[in-house]
Amino acid sequence: DRTFGSKTFRVFSFKIFFGFIPSQKVAIFTTPNCEFNVLFPDLKGFRHWDHKFEWNRKEFEEWCNTVLDKFPDYTVTLQGVGDPPPESSHVGSLSQLAVFTLKLTAQKSHEVNSNLSKETYILINEEQYPDRSENDPEPIRKSGNNFCNILYVKIHIFMISKYLCKYLNHYF
Repeated sequence: DRTFGSKTFRVFSFKIFFGFIPSQKVAIFTTPNCEFNVLFPDLKGFRHWDHKFEWNRKEFEEWCNTVLDKFPDYTVTLQGVGDPPPESSHVGSLSQLAVFTLKLTAQKSHEVNSNLSKETYILINEEQYPDRSENDPEPIRKSGNNFCNILYVKIHIFMISKYLCKYLNHYF
């Protein structure tokens, strides 16, 4: 168990990812940023039914540091995925991504991360949702869950997949 603030989470075994494969070069983890959830006014609980937890940025960083304590041969790079609206930048990104890299390959990782920071994403699809200024809030409520699901599909599958493909291509 690991306690973050007032919450206790059962943290899966780090050995699953770092112990079974000797000198694994790269391990990548993502999790929703629960601070972003305030942008979904009718959301109760987690964004998706199969989530066991959702961490804020500090909790995710603490978890990553715990991994580094247990596996000091690694470095970590944290990155947000999915920018918030400009007026809500204080909540951080939609999701969080941690790339753990074996120190022997850290220099190459730094070069890759520098190139990735210049990456632009290609719009796959766009959905229009009702404006908050409409008199009837019902369409906004109905679109909330769809909006979450669409963000998951678009952000997690397309953007993270694109990121991972480019990142992993430099190692394999």
